[in-house]
Amino acid sequence: MLIYVRTTVLSHGGRVTLEGTSNLYVPSDRGQTAPVPDHPLTKLGPFPQVFHHSSDEAKCRQFSSCYQWLSCDVEFAESSGTAVRITSYINNLHPNNTRAYASIEKLISLAIAPWNDVLVKGYQGRRPRRIYTYGVSNSEVPPWAEYPPKDLLPVVPYQKITRFDWASEDWQSHCDKVEEYLRLPDVDPKYHVFPPEPDDPPETQDLLGYMTPEMWESPKSVERIVRAKWRRLHRFSYPEPGISYTYEDWKAGETAKPIFGPWEWEGEYEMTQDHEYYSVSLEDEFRQQGLQVIVRVFSIDLTTNEPHYPGDQDFHLDGMLNEHNVATAQFCYSSENITESRISYQQNDDLSLHGHQPDPLCIYRLYGTPPCPAVGEEPKALNLQTLGSVAVTSGRLLAWSNTLRYKKHPFSLLDPSRPGHQRCVVLWLVDPHYRICSTRNVPPQQHDWWRNAVLASSTLLSTFPKELIDMVMNETGPWPMDLSEALAYKKRSEAEREEAHEAQKSMFQNYWFWYDLEYR
Repeated sequence: MLIYVRTTVLSHGGRVTLEGTSNLYVPSDRGQTAPVPDHPLTKLGPFPQVFHHSSDEAKCRQFSSCYQWLSCDVEFAESSGTAVRITSYINNLHPNNTRAYASIEKLISLAIAPWNDVLVKGYQGRRPRRIYTYGVSNSEVPPWAEYPPKDLLPVVPYQKITRFDWASEDWQSHCDKVEEYLRLPDVDPKYHVFPPEPDDPPETQDLLGYMTPEMWESPKSVERIVRAKWRRLHRFSYPEPGISYTYEDWKAGETAKPIFGPWEWEGEYEMTQDHEYYSVSLEDEFRQQGLQVIVRVFSIDLTTNEPHYPGDQDFHLDGMLNEHNVATAQFCYSSENITESRISYQQNDDLSLHGHQPDPLCIYRLYGTPPCPAVGEEPKALNLQTLGSVAVTSGRLLAWSNTLRYKKHPFSLLDPSRPGHQRCVVLWLVDPHYRICSTRNVPPQQHDWWRNAVLASSTLLSTFPKELIDMVMNETGPWPMDLSEALAYKKRSEAEREEAHEAQKSMFQNYWFWYDLEYR
């Protein structure tokens, strides 16, 4: 890890190479401590609106002026293809571990194609929507504005009508109609426009069988059961792909036509244009300059005394803004004696309902957003959508853009009588449009690495007796840095990253469009 104003970085053309361990350290006159970087968000001018200031303040908290993960430099090994060669050491992995370096080089090479598939340019996604619609119906009356059939309601709200206000024959005829209505098959609950009322029978309860003779004699009870049945029958249709444009149209990018367009009373509305496909090729665009990759290896070890892994508490993004991470790849290389492990993904959506049907009861189901709050209540749900989860299995490589937040699920020992583990390599791709300080510029900071390199070199010191060597080494102290100091910095960095995660969450807005729906 790079620690500003503490870590030595090379200047005057100094460079750390992998050509022998003696080249990991250079003359001290070529180094200087890493200065605190210019904070790109501290020079912002006055803010006309409070929420803009709040957003920029949250961004400031995600930019570290203290720490930066160290990337290694990677170059493409051939004139074509994705084969790569690591040209500067991986932080905390000694270059003597040649087999590990070769394996990580192969893993980076394999990750490039998936990264090409998940990276985006600007704000336009790689593929258009399979379903494009402004609502669930072309009707001028939204589904929530419809009412139960009046001819089946024996009493209207606030009307005091009893059984004795009906002639016997008329009441029996009315009940026969209601009974026929109750026999209609229920609609799948996921298509319901309205949720059940608190006094409705359970959704698993057959409403006709629920009615007792006493209930059939009460117009109020009959009215209540008709409304409950209507809520079970009143439905909307989920738009399906292939309606407004075919799969072939979708592949050609001809996707500007919605299933249901904007409401006419919204006035003129600028329709979406056809989609323009594009591709990303890291190996072609950045072959000359190469890539920078941050490498982390972790192991989750479970024992009979600690048989459970709790998972992540919340969705999050890895890295600080000054590290410019744009994509992640995770490879599980060993998994033993654990239950299924999964990773969930979540995205921030910028859902705008301008032009959509003012139908909160169907829109939230259509888009998978939290339910609309009651009138007068503030929407509390953040504009985040959970996309699903993927199993983490041995030998599987997962790749995702750093626009996605993720969360690791809990898992446990499969056989609680013996230990188990999950071991993974994680790669973070640094945005190739930037160059951050890497291990090419930072000599290794481990005291043991330096000590072993000095003793292995052909210097006068290496000819001294062991007792004299130990005396000299004792005089050097922990230089460049001992383990206890490194762990202390690591702890502070982790605390800073936790604060950044909280700042990140504070930037997400609520679904304010509920207000638009409420007051239309």
